[in-house]
Amino acid sequence: METGVVMRGMDAWLLSRPWKDAAAGGDVHYLSSCATGRIARVLIADVAGHGERVAGLSQRLRDLMRRHINIVDQRRVMGALNRQFTRDSTDGRFATAAMVTLWTPTGEADLSRAGHPPPLLYRARTGRWSPMPGGERTSEPDDIPLGIEARAKYGRVRVALEAGDMILLYTDAAVEAGVERGRPLGEQGLLEVLSTLDPTKPGRLLADLERGVADRAGGPPGDDLTCVLLRANEDRPRPGLGLGLAAGARIARETVRSLSGKGPIPWPEISARNLVGAFVEGANGARPPAGGPRESEEPRQP
Repeated sequence: METGVVMRGMDAWLLSRPWKDAAAGGDVHYLSSCATGRIARVLIADVAGHGERVAGLSQRLRDLMRRHINIVDQRRVMGALNRQFTRDSTDGRFATAAMVTLWTPTGEADLSRAGHPPPLLYRARTGRWSPMPGGERTSEPDDIPLGIEARAKYGRVRVALEAGDMILLYTDAAVEAGVERGRPLGEQGLLEVLSTLDPTKPGRLLADLERGVADRAGGPPGDDLTCVLLRANEDRPRPGLGLGLAAGARIARETVRSLSGKGPIPWPEISARNLVGAFVEGANGARPPAGGPRESEEPRQP
């Protein structure tokens, strides 16, 4: 699959190619935007193994993503996915995963990982790609792959994005390309390939990246490959009475559609932060604790 979508606050492009062009594989992706456009979320996961023999378990994981997508705190989403995936994975298979939530009114992006390769960050101001700040594994919380320990806990890091900044999520096939020849590409090799591509043409970047990886590694990746490219845009919603009422109407319309068998009921999380954020701008994104700095891993650019 190769496709793109424009949402409030974020543009996204996807490339997903199962191993040896099979009909299905072990990679999973899910993208959503809430009824107000304030919260855009992307999940990407990689079930151990490849091809159609793990496709059933990857579809189950995608169903779990869909079920829990409306939980606002993504640490809770990762915890819920892990608990249920651990119960479902009776043969001991596990999955790595990464989740990015963009608070579009503030331009802040949250990242949580479950043993997944760290995303890469492009800054439009500098024109450079680099590992996303805070992307290294931590000992606390656990941040281990899904399906290993049902009680595992997952953390979160936050960066501030400006219009034109991009985040690249990918499965490990992108950095393990060439391992069969004893020369895996690695994160540094992936960064070097990205440095040769034109960031002003994001609609072509993933296809160009796939070709660049194969050329540098001496052949296509030996596993399912999925890449998701996210770019912050300037279409940021302004919370207020109009936005809140419009969101209520959208939820009511989609609920009616779901009752006729056209998808799940889009129940929002009933929490003060979620509901009040549609009407009050200060209820969105990171909030500074009393007397302390913002939670962001990286300060907002002046």
